[in-house]
Amino acid sequence: MLGVILGVFTFLLGAKGFSAEGLPLTKNRNITGGTAKVIGVVCMLLGGLFVLEGLFGVLRILAIVTRAGR
Repeated sequence: MLGVILGVFTFLLGAKGFSAEGLPLTKNRNITGGTAKVIGVVCMLLGGLFVLEGLFGVLRILAIVTRAGR
């Protein structure tokens, strides 16, 4: 479950790389342009992997729990 939550936040952070504001680096500075888009793509891919890993973990736990009751 934690992987899903972390993945969603990472994916959303990566999506900010495609906005006009760019990725936040500090309070007063953002990364913009092509660099922000490349970092955004990496964050989105990593976020997707975290979500998939989290979902597989949840499904594995559900499979164990449902078999234990039989």
